[in-house]
Amino acid sequence: LRKVYMNKVHHDFFGDGDIDFNISVRVEHISDTEKQMVNKSLGLKNNKNFNDIDTEVYPNPGNGNYSVKVHVPGVQEMEVIVLDQSGKEVMHRKLRDASGSFEADVNISDKANGMYFLVLKSGDRTQVEKLIKE
Repeated sequence: LRKVYMNKVHHDFFGDGDIDFNISVRVEHISDTEKQMVNKSLGLKNNKNFNDIDTEVYPNPGNGNYSVKVHVPGVQEMEVIVLDQSGKEVMHRKLRDASGSFEADVNISDKANGMYFLVLKSGDRTQVEKLIKE
């Protein structure tokens, strides 16, 4: 049994031999690898980023309860999706607002501490933010 602690997440490894793994974390930006994982998890092929999105997520880092405020002119429907680091969907909500202003409470307090991806999606446009749960 080997114990490895990464970003306050505890992993137990069983068995003999070496353990090889790669970790790539960029707290300020989403890496290309992370974008590919998010796109694959959501089945997105030719998605575009929002050019005119105004997003607030707080507190971040947090304890699993986050407030999300999004304003996108001309958008009336928005999906709020949370993925874990493996790309598994842990939360999904659909929001509607004629003015293009959306507010949502995101609660992942029952999930393990670590990094998650907050995906804001409308049609073929997406915005991905990192959520850090401590």
